Amino acid sequence: MRPDIKDAELRELTDRGIRGVRFSMGSAALGSSNSVADIEPLTKRVASFDWHTQIYMREDQIADMEAVRNRVPAQIVITSEVSCQLGGYVVGEII
Repeated sequence: MRPDIKDAELRELTDRGIRGVRFSMGSAALGSSNSVADIEPLTKRVASFDWHTQIYMREDQIADMEAVRNRVPAQIVITSEVSCQLGGYVVGEII
């Protein structure tokens, strides 16, 4: 999903039951598909539809997200390689 998605498209997705957006920031080998620059504008857009944001990232990237987390109005769930390797005991950190 791109930050310039139309409100009508977001409304349609919401009407179909979608309630969140996920960013993959891990390594390219694990399917990284987004840049940090994508997170804030899209999170602000989907917040008005009452969606949450989930971000999968490497543990060393989490601290870099603090400024973004403080500026966005939506709930953010961060999962990392570490939480995934613990067999599901730690699912994510809700910010």
